[in-house]
Amino acid sequence: MRSVFVFFTLILLAVPASALDISKNTAQYARDMEEYYKNGKPEVLPGLLRAFEARGVLVDGEKRLVTAAFLAEILRRDPAVQKILLAPQTNFGEQARKTLAWAAHLACLPNERSLLETWLQKKDDFLLRQIQASPAPLERWNIYAEPSVLRMYWAAFLASGDLRLLDDIVAAALHYADLNAAGLNGDADFAVSAAAAALLYDQAPGHVIVQRRLQAILAREAGNAGRAGVLREILRAK
Repeated sequence: MRSVFVFFTLILLAVPASALDISKNTAQYARDMEEYYKNGKPEVLPGLLRAFEARGVLVDGEKRLVTAAFLAEILRRDPAVQKILLAPQTNFGEQARKTLAWAAHLACLPNERSLLETWLQKKDDFLLRQIQASPAPLERWNIYAEPSVLRMYWAAFLASGDLRLLDDIVAAALHYADLNAAGLNGDADFAVSAAAAALLYDQAPGHVIVQRRLQAILAREAGNAGRAGVLREILRAK
């Protein structure tokens, strides 16, 4: 079995810096998301969104989308959250409103149109067209399109614990194993696939549900040396 050093040396050689930063970037502003994942208190969401805005997180278009994916997954699964997060008196700033516009779209809320009209101004016409032209829900986004989509999937998983979202990330990591075993590091999917493996390696130790899912998939993939090897590296297993 390859060592952890070799595993990440291969990723470092093959993946652009922007994709390699995925775990670092996620950890920097996802700790609050993880607290929600662990404690699940909807009343903290408005304050969480304001905190992200105050720290400048939402100015970054990719981080805005990741936050929107996180909020959208909560809104999809718990209609009661709409009364807490979407209440008029929440007094969000411009970047938070743009984030909520994306969240309403990704959540496929029945009142999406009226919410977009409330949160977006005439100067946001380009953003409105971009939102309306984007697929929804998140599962319709191509996880291999760019690293930000992979981060969106992880954020949505943190919001819900939905194993289907986690399985999509694991599938991308297994795709990395297949491409790497075949020597196809120039494949269009290779960078994001490798980033998925790196993300799971970074995050698995802190999430029992992730570890258990990976162990179950490892048992299923035991006969595939490449896939089993990557899963063992992620799990730090012998």
